[in-house]
Amino acid sequence: MESLTRKIHKVTTSGPSKLMVFADFDMTLTSFCVNGREGCTSYGVIENSSRMPESFREEILQVKNRYYPIEVAKDMSLEQRTQAMVDWWKTSNDLMVKYGVRKSDIKEMVAEANLALRPKTREVFSLLEQHSIPLYVLSAGLADVIHEVFLQQSRLWTNMHIISNSLLCDERGVAIGFSEPLIHTFNKHHVTEFFKEDFKETVHRANVLLLGDSQGDPSMTDGINGTNSHSIIKIGFLNHHEDELLSRYMELYDVVLTGDGDMAFVHTMLQALLQHSTTA
Repeated sequence: MESLTRKIHKVTTSGPSKLMVFADFDMTLTSFCVNGREGCTSYGVIENSSRMPESFREEILQVKNRYYPIEVAKDMSLEQRTQAMVDWWKTSNDLMVKYGVRKSDIKEMVAEANLALRPKTREVFSLLEQHSIPLYVLSAGLADVIHEVFLQQSRLWTNMHIISNSLLCDERGVAIGFSEPLIHTFNKHHVTEFFKEDFKETVHRANVLLLGDSQGDPSMTDGINGTNSHSIIKIGFLNHHEDELLSRYMELYDVVLTGDGDMAFVHTMLQALLQHSTTA
């Protein structure tokens, strides 16, 4: 495995024109704890919204309670858990169609949701835009919600690409389906293959700063052409079960951030990488 020191050297000597950033959204760009309780995911914005009927919220909670234990199960194969994630996402999506989620309601849903970008996220985005570094937000959540979160809590940045699941709506703006292929927790490593047109900018960029919070996120760049020749600096946010998971996360990521903090470390690292690249 390439050492972190060697990766940093390659990134700094190659410069910003060879760098790109891949980031998960839920609990990576957003805080795990908001207002003293667990924050919403992008799906959770709709699932917990008071604008949806109580019967919908009850049904969607039953679905989560059925599948979440499978997602984190240690005694099941990856193949079994992957199929369960497909079933979970499709069941949740079908319920949103059944109850007629309206695209026009998402703005208010986001405004009332217990969800917040991590402090200093805006500074990270600004630095990336300033240096024309592509930012790919790869999420198994909902693009419609993510888009609105950025509008309300930051802004849409010119270098930003949101790759996620999207609502398909009729002429009234009512959900009738979801985009394909489905992106879920365990297939992010296929995303760059699914959406090749969205990753044209990656061809001439040899280095990656990757931000994630799950054990699957470190593989989200696996489908990039020539990944083996890339230097990928992986930063992981370990938001819970630190004693149990820290050793595993240290194997998966180059840097592990605990305590559900802000983006200050990421911002400082980027500043250092870019400053040294301009003087190298």
